[in-house]
Amino acid sequence: MADDVDIMRSVFACAPSNITVFDNSGRILLANSALQARRDVNFEDVFEKFPDELSSPLNLSHLPEAIRQTAAQAEPRVLEIPYENAQGTAGIHIINLVPALSDTGHVKYVIGYSRNIADVAKLNAAVAEDQLHAAVKVLPDIFWIKDTEGRYVLCNEQFDLFNGIERGSMLGKRPSDLGSGPIYDLHKKTDEQALASKEPVRFELELPPDQENGIRHYEVQKTAILDSQGKISGLLGMARNVTERHKLEEELRTREREYRHLAEHLPDCLIRYDARANPVYMNAALLTLLKDRFGIEARELMEGKRGFPPNTAAFDSVHQTALKALESGQPQQIEESFQCLDGSTIVEEIRLFPEFDDTGETTSVVGIGRDITAKKIAERDLRAKERELRRLAFTDTLTGLANRATFTTTLAEQLERATSTGKKIALLTLDIDGLKSINDTLGHATGDALLQKMAKRLRKAAKTASWIGRLGGDEFALILSGLDAAECAEKLAEQIIELASQPMTLEGNRINVSMSVGITVGPDDSPSALTLFRYSDIALYAAKSQGRGHYRRYSEDLSRAINKRFEFEAMINEGLRSEQFVAYFQPKTNLASLQVRGAEALCRWRHPEKGFISPAEFIPLAEETGQILEIGRRVLKQTCQVAVECNKDRTDPFVIAVNVSSRQLLYGGFLNTLRDCLEETGCKASWLELEITESILLTDDEAIIETLETITGLGTMVSLDDFGTGYSALSYLLKFPISGLKIDQSFIREVDKGGKQEVLVRTILTMAQSLGLKTVAEGIETREIAAQLTELGCDEGQGYFWHRPMSADNLLELARQRNGARAGIAERSGTPRTAVRM
Repeated sequence: MADDVDIMRSVFACAPSNITVFDNSGRILLANSALQARRDVNFEDVFEKFPDELSSPLNLSHLPEAIRQTAAQAEPRVLEIPYENAQGTAGIHIINLVPALSDTGHVKYVIGYSRNIADVAKLNAAVAEDQLHAAVKVLPDIFWIKDTEGRYVLCNEQFDLFNGIERGSMLGKRPSDLGSGPIYDLHKKTDEQALASKEPVRFELELPPDQENGIRHYEVQKTAILDSQGKISGLLGMARNVTERHKLEEELRTREREYRHLAEHLPDCLIRYDARANPVYMNAALLTLLKDRFGIEARELMEGKRGFPPNTAAFDSVHQTALKALESGQPQQIEESFQCLDGSTIVEEIRLFPEFDDTGETTSVVGIGRDITAKKIAERDLRAKERELRRLAFTDTLTGLANRATFTTTLAEQLERATSTGKKIALLTLDIDGLKSINDTLGHATGDALLQKMAKRLRKAAKTASWIGRLGGDEFALILSGLDAAECAEKLAEQIIELASQPMTLEGNRINVSMSVGITVGPDDSPSALTLFRYSDIALYAAKSQGRGHYRRYSEDLSRAINKRFEFEAMINEGLRSEQFVAYFQPKTNLASLQVRGAEALCRWRHPEKGFISPAEFIPLAEETGQILEIGRRVLKQTCQVAVECNKDRTDPFVIAVNVSSRQLLYGGFLNTLRDCLEETGCKASWLELEITESILLTDDEAIIETLETITGLGTMVSLDDFGTGYSALSYLLKFPISGLKIDQSFIREVDKGGKQEVLVRTILTMAQSLGLKTVAEGIETREIAAQLTELGCDEGQGYFWHRPMSADNLLELARQRNGARAGIAERSGTPRTAVRM
C-alpha cells in the first residue's frame, strides 16, 4: 500500500500537465512541479490562495466560483479560457475540475487538470473528433470503422451490444477474433468489394433465430474512407435492423394477395382504367357479365382490339364518366340502364374513384359497379305503396272521413286565414253518447256500423263544413270557415243532434243514440289552434255533463270550472304523494251484548292547509279519474294493519269493514291488491269485511259472481251497503255470495216513530234473518232508535250515539277495553241489560 502511495506521489510530481488541488471554497492546497515551473513560483507563494490572486496571463476570475460549484454539485466541470501568446497565436487553456469524494460520498476537495491547446486547428480537430465520438455513441444503428488492415478502430455501443461483448473490447482486433462461418465470410467478401471499388456496397443479412429472438434482417452498408489525398485510409460500416420493415412488407404482400383474391371473388364488378381511360383490369364478375349478358369479350377490350359497342349509349356514358374522374380528380357516381342480349334491362350503380401518384397527379381510375335492378324495382313498388299509404294516412279507414293527421294543420291554416280576413271559424267536437255500452252489449261490429252510419249523417248535415273528420274512437270534429257570426255553428249543432238521435237499425238491432257537441269560435275565443281545440273539448265535456244530446258553447266560466276540476285532481295526486289520505274507523256495536265487535274503515283526506276535506267532494272525482284505485289500496292496507293490531290476544274476531267501489272491483285488479295487502300485513281474511253497493251487481253478472266468490273463498265476508236505496232486486241475494246487509241511515232516522219507516226496516230485518244474513244499521244517533233496532232484532249498529269516526290509535285503545266499553255503552243507553238481550 505504501508503494502505491509513493507511485501516486511520483506521478503527481512528474506529470507534465498542470495539477492543482483546491479546497471546497477554491483555495489552493497543493500544486505539482509542472505548475510551479510554468508559473515560476514556489509552493509557499500559492498555498491557501485563490487562483485569481496570482499573477497570470489568463483571466481566472471565474475559476473560484467554478470550483465552488463543482464541490457543491459533486459533478465534473470543464472551463475553456481563450488566450493569445506573445507570438500572436490563439489558443485555449482547458481546465478540468474533478471532485474527489470521501467514503461517505462527500466532496473532500477539487482537483484541477489544465493544459494549453496552442493551435486552434488542432483544437477544432479535437472537437471534431469528440463530436464524431458523441454522434457514434448515440447512433441507433450498428457502426464501426476498420483500418486498412481490417482492425477495428472505432465501434459504437450498438456494435458491442449486438455481438454481446464488453464495451470497446474489439478495438485493435479483427472479425476473426469474434468467430467464423458463412456470415464472417460474407463480411470479408463485402469488405474487399468496398475497398476495391471505392463505391458503397449494400446487402441484406438474414440472421437465424436464437433463444431470445426470431429471424432478424439487417441492411448493411460499407464504404471506403479516403484521406485528403484520396487514398484509402480505412473502411466504414453501418448495419440497420430492418426486421420490422420485412414484417410490414410481408404483411403488405399478404394483404395484396388477399385483396386480389377478394377482388376476383367479389360479386360486384371491378374495373381499372389507365391515365387515358383505357381498361387495364377487370375482375371475374365483370368479365362474366360482359360475356354472358352483352356478348362482349372483355379481354379484347383490355388489349385494345375492340372498343365499347358504339351503339350502346350506356357504355359510352361510363367511359365519359371515367374521363371526367381523371380530369377532375374527384369521385364520380352514375346509374345506368343496360340493354341485354335477351332483351331484358339491368341497372348498375357505378362509382369511379381517381388514384394519384406521389406528386398528386391522377394516374388511374378504379370503378365499382353493382347491380341494383332489384332495388330499383323495389323502390318503384315502394313509391306506389307510399302513395297509397299517404292516402290512407290522412283518411279514416272505417268511415272514409279525414283523420286526425290533418286536423291540427287544417285548423291552424283556417284560423290564420280567418284572422287575416276578419272572418271567424267555428270548431265543433262531437261525441256519440253510449257507444261503449253498444260495443259491450251488441259487439264491436255493431259499434263500427254505428260509426259508419253516423259519419254519413254528419256529411249530410254538415255539407258546408270545410273539414269533417273522425279524431278517434267515438269523437268527430267539424270546422266551419268564413263565418260572419257564430250563431250558424249553434244551428248546425242542433241539426246534428236532431239527425243523430233518429233511430237506426244495425245488424238487426234497432238502436237509439245521441250526440253531444262542444263549440268554440276563433279567433274570438283564442287565436291559437291548440287552445281552440282544448276549449272545444271543455265545451264538449260540459255538454255531456248536462246529459245526452246537448251542445255547449265555450265560455270562460266553463274553463274556470274545468280548471278547478283539474286543480282538484292535481290536489288528490299531491295528497297521494304526501300520504294525506288516511283511514279513520267508526266502531260497530253488537246490539245484543253492547260490545264493540268491529268497525267500518272510512277514508279521510287531511289536507295540510284546508284541513279535512269531505269524501263527498273528492270520492266522485277520484272514481272518474281512476285515482280511487290507489286511494282504495292505501285504505285497504291500513285497514289490514289495524285489524292485525285489534285481533292480538283475542279469541273472538274483531272485523273491520272496508267500502269497495265498482271501479276498484272491476278494473283495478282488486283480487291481487287484496292478496298483497293480506300477505304484507299478516292479516287474516276473516278479519275483513267488504261492503259493496248494489250498482256493482248491475255491471256484469258472471264477472262479479266470479270475483265475489273468490273473495268469500278466502274467508272475507261481503255485505251489501246502503241496502234499500238502489234497485234492491232480491234476486241479488240469491245470485251473489252476499253475507250481510247494511240498512241505509235514511231508513233508520225515524224508525222509532212507527209508520212506513218502521215497516220497511222490520221487513228488511225479517227477510235477512230468514236468509241468514247479518244486519247492520248505520246512522244511529238516539237512545230510542238503538232500543227500537235491538227490539227488531238488528245484529249491529253504528252511529254518533256511540262513536264518531276515530283514528287508528283510538280504535286500538277502544278494542283493548272490551269490558269497559260494554259497561259504558249500557250506562249511556239507559237501557237495562236484560232488556237489551231481549
